[in-house]
Amino acid sequence: MMNGIKEKTAGFRKAVDKYIPRATWIFLLVAAASFIVLAVMKSDKATADFLNGATGRAIRFVLTGIFNIFPFSFTETLVILSPALAAVLIGIMISKGKRGLEHATRFFCALLSTVIVIFSVFVFGYEASYYGSSIEEN
Repeated sequence: MMNGIKEKTAGFRKAVDKYIPRATWIFLLVAAASFIVLAVMKSDKATADFLNGATGRAIRFVLTGIFNIFPFSFTETLVILSPALAAVLIGIMISKGKRGLEHATRFFCALLSTVIVIFSVFVFGYEASYYGSSIEEN
């Protein structure tokens, strides 16, 4: 009886892994951690100040080094191009859907993972400054 349950569980896990990559599960855990940290930062100014000085400073330093090579605002350019980018992503999703549910689901998981990474970087890099001490207090 126990072997039958193990076989069914293994079969279910294999089916889930076929559609949802393990990296997506890891990114979902990171998103959960980001939401928890965000809730703590909103309620505790000292935590927000600590994260602003620690992870926030490091993330802002790295991102400034990466995007400093562009002679324009990379983020504003993405915002302006977002309708075209959305149309391209929808087109890719439709073409993946024609190839099968597995391809469409994995593409959606990649998009979801990208959004989670952007959200988490924002929470740990920038969000703490919104809930920390003001400039006058510092």
